[in-house]
Amino acid sequence: MIKKHLLTSALVSTVFASSVLSVATLLLSYSPLFAQSPTGTATPSVPSSSDSVIIFESPRPLFESKEMTSAQLNNVWGLSAFFSDYGFGGGAFIQHKFGEDLSALVSVDFGTAKGPNEYAFIDEIKINDIFVIPLVLSLQYRILDDLLSENLRPYLTAGAGGVFVMTTPSTDNFFPSFGSAKIKVVPGGFAGLGANFGIDRHSTFGANLRYYFIPYPPPGVESTANTFLTNFNGMFLTVNYGFNF
Repeated sequence: MIKKHLLTSALVSTVFASSVLSVATLLLSYSPLFAQSPTGTATPSVPSSSDSVIIFESPRPLFESKEMTSAQLNNVWGLSAFFSDYGFGGGAFIQHKFGEDLSALVSVDFGTAKGPNEYAFIDEIKINDIFVIPLVLSLQYRILDDLLSENLRPYLTAGAGGVFVMTTPSTDNFFPSFGSAKIKVVPGGFAGLGANFGIDRHSTFGANLRYYFIPYPPPGVESTANTFLTNFNGMFLTVNYGFNF
């Protein structure tokens, strides 16, 4: 009986010791987790060394500098279209750039002229068709280049030259009437302002507003019966497109 009691006590002691050892082992295995930070404090996260930042850049600069546009070609030839008090017209020009700010141009335009009552609600007898062809040497000087980007290049312009004033009889058909054409050359010129747009190396696009001074000696040109034109002054709104070379 005593032997059985001792065996039972030894078994209980072994089980108890095994349980204590297991609990101690479990506590030791989790001790690093509890030792990471004190209770009630937060540990900041550390970014992984594998994180990366992607920066997107425009393939072309948003604002061009003078140094970038100075590499453009210095000669331009092109065509123009204009609207004036007398109607529509067109022309051609050639330009040379002497530097970043100054350019010289030779231009020729072809337009028409009419009397003040020619298309009014008054019966007028048409005498002559009038064509005005200015051949002008002009200068352009760029302004505000320190304030504006290269995409917008305003300028002042002025020019002078000869103006061919051609008349044809209105009673003849259009093309046959040029056989009886009369031409007189008078001095003329203009002053105005404009701007070129864009930074394309191979082309030039712009617009300008000019006021032409074209006097004609007395008695003038007879447009309609007893109506003589002694000048062809007027405002011209011009759009031009050129090819750089």
